Parts: sequence; C-alpha cells; structure tokens
Amino acid sequence: MNFRLDFKNDTFNFNSKHLENGIQFSIHKNKIFFNPTINGLEVKNLIFDTGASNLSIEKELSNKLNLKVIEPDHGLQICDSNGNLIEFENYEINTFQLGNITKHNFNSYGYSFNNSRKLKNFNQNGIIGKTVFDGHTFGFDIYSKLCLVE
Repeated sequence: MNFRLDFKNDTFNFNSKHLENGIQFSIHKNKIFFNPTINGLEVKNLIFDTGASNLSIEKELSNKLNLKVIEPDHGLQICDSNGNLIEFENYEINTFQLGNITKHNFNSYGYSFNNSRKLKNFNQNGIIGKTVFDGHTFGFDIYSKLCLVE
C-alpha cells in the first residue's frame, strides 16, 4: 500500500526519478522514522508526525548538534498529545537535510521525550513535523521503504 500527502495541491506520480531520489525510512510500531542530517551529523530515529507543526529534537542531543538557543527565556511551554504542559527551548539549526530537502537557519523545539507517556517508548531522538516538507509533494512506498519527494 502506498500513502501520499500533498502540501502543494499538485498531482504526484511515482516514477523512476522519485525512486532514485527517495529518502530511506524505517517503520517501528506502525510509525515512520527518518535519519536526517542536522548540522553535518546524522541523527537517527526521528519520528514523522503529520500532526506536529515543527521539528523537535531531544534536549540531550541538542548539545552534540551545537544547536543555538534562539530564545534564552526558560519556561516556554507547549502541550503534548496528552494535553500535558511541557517546557521546551527554541533552537536554530544551521543546516537540516533529509534526502533532497535542505533547510538553512531552520527553527526547532527541544524537549525531553521521556516526559511524554506516549512518546517515551519509541526511542526516538526527535519529531519531524510537516514544516520540513513545506512546498513539497511527497508519498511513501511502504514496500521499498522510500519517501518519494517532488
């Protein structure tokens, strides 16, 4: 079964060009995981979440990635999927790359996923939200485990 999301409202046809440029992903507990490059380092196990608006990074990982805190005010809060308030920091990522998608000076949230009852069991280092794919049409070939981006 193939799945298609369209953030450009254009038609998307799978073809060999897309397969060559496909982004490898893995599936664990019915969730899609990517391994993007952030500031030149590969980051494993970022869960894809179409309900998330932005990119979120595990706080412990932010130091390894040399992420710059944009808003040094501590105490910023958002609600997780359970409705719980969680504190986060706002980071600037110099370079984010996922296959043929490259973003520069891209904002990200940072918080501990172990504080979320739903997310702590996935062993992820972050969440890839829909803003990563803004301006692109993409689909998933579940059999070859490729995300096809146009």
